[in-house]
Amino acid sequence: MVTKLNGRALRLTSVIFVIICLTFLLRYVMNLEQQMNLRKEQEEEQARLSLKEEKEKEMQLRIDMALERERERLEEVNERRAILEPQLSLQNTNIKDLQERYFLAIPSPIPEWSDSTLELLTSPLGQQIKADLLTVPEIFPDFKTLTTQERVFKSVFQYLDPILAEGKIDVTTDPRYKPIWDFYKSLETTIYPWIQPYWKSVFDINNRKKEDKDDSNSDIGKSKRGIVMCVGNGQFQHAASSVKAIREILKSDLPIEIFYINTYDLAKEYIDFFNAIPHVSTHDISKRIDNYYTQFGGWALKPYAILASQFQEVILMDADVFMFKKPETFFEDDGYKATGALFFLDRTLFNNYHQGRKWLKSFLPTHSTYVKQSRWWKTTSTHEQESGIIVIDKKKALFGLLATCKMNDKQERDKVSYTHSYGDKETFWIGFEMMQTPYAFVKSHGAVIGGLGDAGAEGTVCGNQLHLDLRDNRPWWWNGGILRDKNKWDDRYLKFTHYAEGEDWQFETSCIKEKDKIRELSTQEKQIGALLIKMDKELKGRS
Repeated sequence: MVTKLNGRALRLTSVIFVIICLTFLLRYVMNLEQQMNLRKEQEEEQARLSLKEEKEKEMQLRIDMALERERERLEEVNERRAILEPQLSLQNTNIKDLQERYFLAIPSPIPEWSDSTLELLTSPLGQQIKADLLTVPEIFPDFKTLTTQERVFKSVFQYLDPILAEGKIDVTTDPRYKPIWDFYKSLETTIYPWIQPYWKSVFDINNRKKEDKDDSNSDIGKSKRGIVMCVGNGQFQHAASSVKAIREILKSDLPIEIFYINTYDLAKEYIDFFNAIPHVSTHDISKRIDNYYTQFGGWALKPYAILASQFQEVILMDADVFMFKKPETFFEDDGYKATGALFFLDRTLFNNYHQGRKWLKSFLPTHSTYVKQSRWWKTTSTHEQESGIIVIDKKKALFGLLATCKMNDKQERDKVSYTHSYGDKETFWIGFEMMQTPYAFVKSHGAVIGGLGDAGAEGTVCGNQLHLDLRDNRPWWWNGGILRDKNKWDDRYLKFTHYAEGEDWQFETSCIKEKDKIRELSTQEKQIGALLIKMDKELKGRS
């Protein structure tokens, strides 16, 4: 009995063991199948993710390539654009650094042109606006209207410029753009009639003509940078010395263009003198600017000479300007590179001048950050800008230059501009304000170069107006020639011994009264002065 029970127990145990083994085996098989399924799912997910990643990379590559093509397209378009003003902002770190050495004129934005603008002009109510834009006053120039005309001109120009630069659309015939182009041409002719026939439109001004590129005088036709001077018979002696000094003393080969009004303005012998100097050419400006409108005379020629020059980057210098450093240094200036227009401040003279501020407020609806920093606005000086040297990149600053030229047009200068300022001087920065084009003033109100007590108060530096290079705070250039006073003496030369900074000038003797910032010229600067006097005497001896 016991044996039978043990046998049954053994068989039951065996069955249970087999069941347990089968259970474990089943679980193992099921786990193995789950792991295989999981692995398969993971592999499929990995493959899916890899495929997604590849597609995303491919898509990003396409986007990057499209962005690169667009960037290259925009670069090409911008390269071909007629005017490309710098975009300045007070939030820019570089701008904040520059403000330590410059008064930067950061413009107020001008509203952009849009299709709705043209719709307004073509509407019945817009006819009065259009009439104001496309007509000129019969007797007296209206600078408030002129400012509006020029800002609208800038707006529509900037709308058309990238389209013309890309060259895919003919705006003169395309139905969408032809009305805008026709309006633009009418406005351009109204404001700037004197650019034709030498240029077809303002869009052509920065495209050098073939005769300029083929200029036979050295590298003038090839250079994008150069010096422009306006010289008549009365300025020849100063200009001859200045040009020779650039070549023989400063050892600069920067090309120079001499502009004169017509054959009566500069004698042939003087023209021949300049043309014989390497890298110098002479030009009758009436062959480039229609003198019927401008009727050039005196200072008015200067901004137009910049416009007419074949150089894109121009140093405009008066005939009686001389330098201690090579003229190329102006193009290296940080303020110039940031804005495309470098200006210099005049002496602080004649306080309580309220007329300038009143005039600005009468026609400028908005202005740059500089205006309220200016001495004109603060009424502390009759003079703001010294125009002995103007440095302009026409690719960046052509709008401002056009407005300056307009201020020196016959009617505008005789009846408005020159009644508020001494000649062309203030028309540069104010013209830029009319167009809201950026510019930079070197943060120095001028200095004086000469000798101690030379025809002035003892212990003060007396001589001609000097401008400093704030990169090293050394003398850079001066105006007034190398005579002590060109209006008093023909043979009394400037003493090259000292220079002084200050704002309290003795106007009659051209001395700075302050004595706390008097410094001696360096040996090299004194040598340049001596060479200038020697050269000037030799030139006078030949004439």
